[in-house]
Amino acid sequence: MTATVAVVMVTWNRESEARRAIESVLAQRGVDLGRVHLVVVDNASTDGTTDTLTDWLTPERLVSNDTDRAHEPAFATTNTERTNSAGLASVTLVRNTANLGGTGGFNTGFQTVERLLASNTNIDYLWLLDDDAVADTNALASLLRTAEDEPGAGLIGSRAVDIADRTTTYETTIYYDPTQGRMAETPHAGHRLEGDHGDWIAGVGDSRGTHDFTGVREVDIASACSMLARWSIVQQVGYWDSRYFIYCDDADWCLRVGRSGAKVLCDLDAVVYHTPWFQKLTPTRLYYAERNAIWTMRKGLTGRALRTSTMRWMRSVLRASLAAGLRRRLFHAEILRRTALDAITNHAGKLDIAEPPHEPIIDALWRLNLDRPDARLAFLCMTPNQIELARTIKATLREHLNIRCPIAINIARNDAGTGDITYAPSTKSRIYRQIPLLTTPPDACFVLDNTNDFPLLRCPVSLHVDHRNPDQCQVEHDTALRRIAFFARWSVTAARAVWYTLRNTPQRPEPPFG
Repeated sequence: MTATVAVVMVTWNRESEARRAIESVLAQRGVDLGRVHLVVVDNASTDGTTDTLTDWLTPERLVSNDTDRAHEPAFATTNTERTNSAGLASVTLVRNTANLGGTGGFNTGFQTVERLLASNTNIDYLWLLDDDAVADTNALASLLRTAEDEPGAGLIGSRAVDIADRTTTYETTIYYDPTQGRMAETPHAGHRLEGDHGDWIAGVGDSRGTHDFTGVREVDIASACSMLARWSIVQQVGYWDSRYFIYCDDADWCLRVGRSGAKVLCDLDAVVYHTPWFQKLTPTRLYYAERNAIWTMRKGLTGRALRTSTMRWMRSVLRASLAAGLRRRLFHAEILRRTALDAITNHAGKLDIAEPPHEPIIDALWRLNLDRPDARLAFLCMTPNQIELARTIKATLREHLNIRCPIAINIARNDAGTGDITYAPSTKSRIYRQIPLLTTPPDACFVLDNTNDFPLLRCPVSLHVDHRNPDQCQVEHDTALRRIAFFARWSVTAARAVWYTLRNTPQRPEPPFG
């Protein structure tokens, strides 16, 4: 392979993961590493990432970027007069003085390539690689081979395999339905690739799982956890939309490349090991995915189709917000409300409200005076997994509080298991089962994995616990006054959403960012 490649990686407080990802770049076979340039963008890490990578890689360039706006960089470059220890064509480390998110980090990387590399080196391709990904040793060679075989391709993505289970593929083909503003592994009815995808699935069995995947598929979207971009198409289409911060930025880029006439492909033989994106979701991350989806829709639709899709999207987000507000998830409800509001007001960048901080469950109970034996703690369980998580939490309480363990009450949906109070998934049942809790309400309730459909009316505190970290919780005071204030804000946002939808027009951000 004689192509010249610039690898762009963005990291933030993941020193060991970033090193592992870079090591996977250095382990690539079938390519001349002497034609590979590495650009690592550190998004203002506080764990010493830049210093560690500098000592390890001895880069040719150190760049300080003192700005909080990635599309307005302030590069101060130091040439170290050294040769990198990795055997690459060059190594450049960029230190952002602010966390610009994945979007801003990659935009910083694009501009670094343009200003510091492409000005005196003929760059053929960019390889975008997530800092928590591990590329298979043949990934880059396969991507380059596909790019040479498919001159009409602008972007080529990889097959994503679960890094914790390297036999299971979790992502291959991704298609976009503009009427819904949603992505899916299967094309919607009427999609130009519907028949081709159906024939492929008939042969391989599924787009995910433990099947034997090989070859190249045309798609709408490829994930930037490992994506090869032709440098000429980057110059033509531009960089990522600077408003996004994280999520949908790579999807929006792919759709723009598709509208330019270039193909987007998924190379099934170019494997990257990565943590599935859906395992990383939190209410805050979901905010970015949903807010940015509406901006992506505004670039590809016009007229009635745009208004219809926008109304459908607003209705979905605001319904979810209302349901969360009624069911012991006020901070989640507020983040969803802000999702709609910020899409309406074009509020770009980072969300300016924070989720409740995580703290050890035992510390939270002690701080709230809920570690006493007569305290009543309710566990809201709507799935068998949540019943198991409640069991784990109660075992932790018994271990740490011993005979002072509070009274535990399981409130379980009948298709999940049996509890001290069991309800059916109907409005009548959920209201009826409230009666004993109105006279003797619990002192706090545990909401598990940020899902709950039991609207517990009387309970001053909610403790949110995620199964990925069962010893930690987020404390939320859920009083009647807070709920009333939220519903008032929600009503105003819903009215604004209707007005916004009726007046919505296509959006074309200023190039090169969007």
